[in-house]
Amino acid sequence: MGSARYRPESDPSVGIEVTIARVGARGDGIFDPGGAGKAGDRVFVPLTVPGDRVRVRLGPVQAEGRRGQVLAWLARGPDAVEPACHHFGRCGGCTLQHFGDPGYGAWKAEQVAAALERAGFAPDRPVPLVRTAPGGRRRATFSVQRRGGAVLVGFKERLSHRLVDLEQCPVLAPELIALVPVLRRGLAPVLAEGGIAEVAVTRVESGLDLVLVGPDRLGLSARQALAELASAADLSRLSWQPRSGQPPEPVAARRPALVRFGGYPVLVPPGAFLQASAEGEAALTAAVLTGVGAGAMAVADLFAGCGTFSLPLAGVTGRRVLGVDGNGAALAALADHWTPGPGPGADVAAGTDRLRGRGVRSAPGRGSGAGRGAGRLKRAGGGGGFVQPRDLRPRCPSFAGGRLSAHHGFGGGPVPVVGSHRAGCGV
Repeated sequence: MGSARYRPESDPSVGIEVTIARVGARGDGIFDPGGAGKAGDRVFVPLTVPGDRVRVRLGPVQAEGRRGQVLAWLARGPDAVEPACHHFGRCGGCTLQHFGDPGYGAWKAEQVAAALERAGFAPDRPVPLVRTAPGGRRRATFSVQRRGGAVLVGFKERLSHRLVDLEQCPVLAPELIALVPVLRRGLAPVLAEGGIAEVAVTRVESGLDLVLVGPDRLGLSARQALAELASAADLSRLSWQPRSGQPPEPVAARRPALVRFGGYPVLVPPGAFLQASAEGEAALTAAVLTGVGAGAMAVADLFAGCGTFSLPLAGVTGRRVLGVDGNGAALAALADHWTPGPGPGADVAAGTDRLRGRGVRSAPGRGSGAGRGAGRLKRAGGGGGFVQPRDLRPRCPSFAGGRLSAHHGFGGGPVPVVGSHRAGCGV
């Protein structure tokens, strides 16, 4: 197949012969003796698909089974295809490029249905898939290492710290791949020999937004080198974040790092989370809007982030939206950089006075709803707002069947909840 690692040399004198029955949740092919053996009898074989007959060398017994290393392919299953990337098999970024589209689609739908069932939902029809075209992924985190005077940029091998120096990636947006050689040149003055770092890059409306994680100190010459890198790559913004965990610090801010949610522009903080693709975000947003319905006039988004769902939900006249998230910088972006236009979403508040001094400021008065304070939010009929989990704990919301009782001034009984209260609220 695509690489020496993907197609090992045949060695019929070693190992055992197995036939792969299915693909597991982590992307490994599974051989299960008799079709329903004990968990410890299973063999997990990377880079295989159902129907593959392979000779494998068995690893040690573990709780879920053994790991098998392929020594030779004896027959290929009907869903086996040639991987699109010549790094596949070494690079840990992808696990199933060798799985043909029909089989992969059925496997993915099964995984989603199983997850829903574990959460207590019983899908009454097949789960539809929304596919992202090649080159559609708009964000990535590259591993970086300086070794032998050269800077390597790419992804780590699966279950390894070894770095695959990237030459191509059919999954990522072309702008992200084009950045790789610029990073090799631009980070050479920043990293000492043996130095490591991570580069998180996201395509936003105004270009590429980059965060360099590590080293822990950044001198003047390194800052100058990063500013030159930002110019050479025509980045919107370049920020540096020490590995010790302090917030990112902008080094070169050349253009506002804007994204739009429901038509509203948001200046996102460095390293902000966005859905991996615009197509995925659109599909999720459409599902949320459909699930909430146009008649719900008070909605709580308990994993609000920068407003992926909160702002589209605000596009109904008279609707009140409460956005909750543990990331103060994300909420500050949502509160301070949402400019309500003349449309129906202008009556939703952007920020609360309770968060002044906690890294989240109320937006200045813009339109009819922006800048309303916590006092207005607490009263029934308030316009909504954005708070962090600790601000909810004194009056912890009660949950019943995915609905939030009226603790926060919504009035009129329970309201639809978007997101996960465990992930977004922490109560």
